[in-house]
Amino acid sequence: MVRAYRKTITRQRQRYIPKWQRGFVLDIAKDVRSEADCDVVGACDDLSKILHERLKEAGIQSSVIHGYWVGPLRKNYAEDAADWYVESERYPPHTWVSIPRGDGTIVDVTADQFSSRIPAVWFPANKKFYRRCNVHYLT
Repeated sequence: MVRAYRKTITRQRQRYIPKWQRGFVLDIAKDVRSEADCDVVGACDDLSKILHERLKEAGIQSSVIHGYWVGPLRKNYAEDAADWYVESERYPPHTWVSIPRGDGTIVDVTADQFSSRIPAVWFPANKKFYRRCNVHYLT
């Protein structure tokens, strides 16, 4: 009985990113965001690819995910994103980075484009606000 319990605890611990690595990921994400010299509305694809590359350089496996934002939207979002967001679409398209170790933790450096209640760098992001379409494993 004790062995089965220990195996379960060990597996649960392996699913998550170690605490030291979480801080490292957050620092890299903040650097990527601070280097963005533009409004982040519509820049999620480019910034996510840059974040993926930086994480790869640091030896942290990640994936760029394309999908939809299903969380809250600020009132004037449709105006700001008029060049690429069609209001008739149910959810706006979005791109983010996932760290596949275990639970697929989400790192999002542009989530605040949708709502002022969301931090500029969201890690770990709440998965209920994301719907994935496809995964791009960039090398």
